[in-house]
Amino acid sequence: MRRVKTVDEIYREVSGCTLVITNDAALATALNMRIERPLIGPFAVTPHQISGMYESEILGVPVMNDIRLISAISADTGIDFRKVHGEVKNIREIREYTSDVRKHLTTKSARKVFDSMQTYPVRERAMSAFDPENGPLYKSNQGKIAVFGVDFFNDLDKYFVPMDFLDVDIFAEGEYEIPEIMEVGNDRQIAENVADLIDQENCDDCAIVLDTSSPVSDSVRSALYRKKIPFFNRLDVRDLSQIRDYLSFVTLALSYEALRVKHVRELFANYNGFFSPGSDGFLLSRQDPEKMKYRCAELSDLMENIRSMTFDEVRERLCDKRARIQVGIVITDLGIAGKKITSELVS
Repeated sequence: MRRVKTVDEIYREVSGCTLVITNDAALATALNMRIERPLIGPFAVTPHQISGMYESEILGVPVMNDIRLISAISADTGIDFRKVHGEVKNIREIREYTSDVRKHLTTKSARKVFDSMQTYPVRERAMSAFDPENGPLYKSNQGKIAVFGVDFFNDLDKYFVPMDFLDVDIFAEGEYEIPEIMEVGNDRQIAENVADLIDQENCDDCAIVLDTSSPVSDSVRSALYRKKIPFFNRLDVRDLSQIRDYLSFVTLALSYEALRVKHVRELFANYNGFFSPGSDGFLLSRQDPEKMKYRCAELSDLMENIRSMTFDEVRERLCDKRARIQVGIVITDLGIAGKKITSELVS
């Protein structure tokens, strides 16, 4: 087994360079937080970040976000929104390994989605059109450019490898042994084991990299809060949880007559609605509004009348200022903000 270099070891190796390119976003963040000298412009960046700087210049228009892209493709092809989402995700995974995507698509609907996707400004088009020899970030660079872990770059990342660079290996010299490897189980156990590796002294040296849509993200965040460890949140977990809570609320509300207090207790608490102990087994619709705390009664009334309201009306009554912005972006991009809530639109 080989040992991966620490962030400090990597920084010492590349500190004399003026630009570092890595496909590890967490490492780029860690390296940027270690800069000890005045610097104009970025120091450590990923290919995706470089693409974000110049994609409007390359394509001539801003890149479409995923919701607008999938909605547009669905309208073009007549294929269901969820089906398009799955096909786009599959196309992007294939594109990471080869530029000849179409021959690897096995269904007619996948090919229709791909053909439609090619007509829109997407990041993959911008990345594959990037010119490392004449790119403005590289041409203006007067020092040495380092590339970390180039062997782990996918096909799109490799468009951003300059002609001349310092190749930094990901592994340190020598063998490395782990005396004991232990298996962990559920999300909470994983999060607690991760948090146990971090303390006040070494927290600046640690990064946790995970899928932002994973339920583990909430468990990790809670574990760090319990240990009073400050963290720099670049994963927008808070924003995702606000959208997820909104979606859970409207989904549950469609089954209002069958809901029991236990089904909504935790969700209502996220919106500052708290039930008295011992009421979990009772139907929400049978609760006396006069005996409920104000916010709980308001949320229950909102659920009861959910089908008579639009997505935007629910957003205004349900969400706080920050969540209104995040949820508003999503429902506007989907084109459903002014539409009445139905089971079909929620799904």
